Amino acid sequence: FTSTRGLIVSKCGQPEEDESEMLAMTKFLVSGVFTSMTVFMGTIGNILSIITLLHKKMRNVFNHLLVAMCMVDLLVILTNLVTAGRTFLPNNLLFIKIAPWSDGFCHISVSASVFLTIAITMERYYAVCFPHTYQSRLAGKGHWCIIISYIFPVFFTAILFNLPKILQLTRIVSLAHIFPDRGSYIKIGIISQVFHPLATTCLIPILMLSFLNLSILKGSKKKSRSTSRMDLSMARTMMTIVTVFIILSIPKMVLALYEVSTIPDIVECYESSCYYYLSSKRWAMDILIRYLVMLNSSINFI
Repeated sequence: FTSTRGLIVSKCGQPEEDESEMLAMTKFLVSGVFTSMTVFMGTIGNILSIITLLHKKMRNVFNHLLVAMCMVDLLVILTNLVTAGRTFLPNNLLFIKIAPWSDGFCHISVSASVFLTIAITMERYYAVCFPHTYQSRLAGKGHWCIIISYIFPVFFTAILFNLPKILQLTRIVSLAHIFPDRGSYIKIGIISQVFHPLATTCLIPILMLSFLNLSILKGSKKKSRSTSRMDLSMARTMMTIVTVFIILSIPKMVLALYEVSTIPDIVECYESSCYYYLSSKRWAMDILIRYLVMLNSSINFI
């Protein structure tokens, strides 16, 4: 029994009395210094992009969808101001109170940004690969109707997938009340994390965006006269945005898949009345990945 207990405890990790020097340095540099600098540059860049894209000469569905993405990216960036503030002023009561709300809005904004990336890529896919259908749809439904048809599902889905977090923040209901049993609560929480955000904002988007961009690339090589140079130029812009998104999402996907592999250990720890401790390296990786998510929102305007 003692050896079995010891094996379980080793799987669960050990509490660290003091924050490791590596984690403290990572938190200060990444969550503090780099985040502050990126917030400043990303905010200016996205605002200038919005002003440029709203010019009359830039009026088209693609550019207006980019405006929506810039606005969502601004929310992602600005919510990370709280992260930087808490890093420099960890005992500030204002930051402590608004941190949960900021984190909730950040999750919704990140989801919306990912879903908008998919929506805009689909818009380019139809414009390049099915130009006749695209033009007739634009003429039949109109500019704003098409934009709403893309934007409404994006925000509805982003809010829907983050509904548990919203309910928890507003204290209307929580999983702990629905599943009073500690083991069931942990299992449901882990399963929900596997679905969202791992599958919804990482695995599925990467697969969809890869397929759509390959199709756009093939379609652009076989372009017809009905596919304008502007459509192809906008498609290349979107392909650049998607490429950056995929590159910056790979570390997030790798860590998320690793965390999924630890689910049996987590469940076993709690069933054995042991707390599951994350190592300093895991916390440091989480900090880096959160920064990469914000970085993606900060350079989309490029």
